[in-house]
Amino acid sequence: MNLIKTHTKALTIAAGATAALAGLFLLFKKATKGDQIHEEILLQETGPILTEINRLVLVKELKVEYQEEFLSVSTITKILGAALKFAAPRFLAATQRFRKLRRNLRDSPDEYSHLCAEHSVYVDELLTQTQDEILKELGISEDVWDESNKYYYLTQGRQDLIALFMSLPHHLKMNIPPGKELSAEEFKEILQMQIKLLKKEAKNINDLIALLGEAEKASEVIQNKINDEIFDEFGVEEEDTLAAVKTLKNDPEIQKLLIEFQRVSVELEPQAEAAEADGYDPSEMGMGYE
Repeated sequence: MNLIKTHTKALTIAAGATAALAGLFLLFKKATKGDQIHEEILLQETGPILTEINRLVLVKELKVEYQEEFLSVSTITKILGAALKFAAPRFLAATQRFRKLRRNLRDSPDEYSHLCAEHSVYVDELLTQTQDEILKELGISEDVWDESNKYYYLTQGRQDLIALFMSLPHHLKMNIPPGKELSAEEFKEILQMQIKLLKKEAKNINDLIALLGEAEKASEVIQNKINDEIFDEFGVEEEDTLAAVKTLKNDPEIQKLLIEFQRVSVELEPQAEAAEADGYDPSEMGMGYE
């Protein structure tokens, strides 16, 4: 079961409406709009994700524990951690291809945007497949997995589990090793440019939502556009800036710039109100440094 994204349009995590929350635990298989036009050029790897060594390590190191008839929270989090670890090599290869492809499509905005949406679906399916293979290897049924997650969130109020599921794609990005170490001054310059570009790209948010059908996918397109312009200007990839947040986060000026970046990101939400009226949730538009 894929808890990363959902068709539940009325959902807001803070609101906690029980009927809507239950929708998070439905098996999700999302198809992109149109004819999967970039499926063939993404050259997605197929076949099992877990290697024989992965399976041996998994069975040896991950002990399945239960709390009454439900999986323990510790077991759930360990399974998700294993999914991130085992999916990482295939994600890295796909990301490298994706960057090359999308940078060749910048003169075709619609094609660029649809490719970003395709890659987002690929990442979700990669995580889902990895998770399913792990559950099978550990002898855990889908029903037990689903019911355990529903129990902890709906009955025990464990919103941290939902937050963990939703953050899996971000954590995959964090697993990509940085290729360049940034100085404080370099990172400040990059942050200033990111803020400027985000304000510029915000004007296109509703057009992107109309094209792709989701605020979340629109925000991913904007983030990719910004990442590409940063790469052109500084030769820096997203993993380099994410690593810089960790190493330079105590710098007062960088803290102010990070706050400003988040402020501008949040201001995008009101601009999606027209799209929300059509059933899209602008709370899905989160982007940036988390």
